[in-house]
Order: sequence, then C-alpha cells, then structure tokens
Amino acid sequence: MGKKIKHRLLELEKKQVDLLCELRRRGHERVSPQELSCFISGVVQTPKSAAVLKSVLDILSDWEKLKS
Repeated sequence: MGKKIKHRLLELEKKQVDLLCELRRRGHERVSPQELSCFISGVVQTPKSAAVLKSVLDILSDWEKLKS
C-alpha cells in the first residue's frame, strides 16, 4: 500500500507533510511525521495506523476529485 500512496502523492504534486497537515485538520492531531512514515511503509500495523491509513486514502481520493 505504501508505494501506491506515495505514487498518488507524486501524481497530485503533494508531499507527506501536506498529508500530515490535512490529517491533523481532520482530527488526527497526535500523528507525528515519523509515525506517518511508518504507517505508510507498513512498518507499524496497529489500530491507530489502520485508522490513519483509512483517512489518508480518503484524503487522497478527495484531492484527486478536486484535481479532475
């Protein structure tokens, strides 16, 4: 999943920091840059990572709709 997320970010001309800002805006205030990286790469697999990754996919989909 990590490569797909990174590819989608690249296509949108966005960076993980943009994703982190949007995650925080959507209620995931306690996600650090290091955590996000570990979640995306799959190094950490916890209930928190699953919730954050679901939000990441929602954010990417929203951004893709705006770009179209």
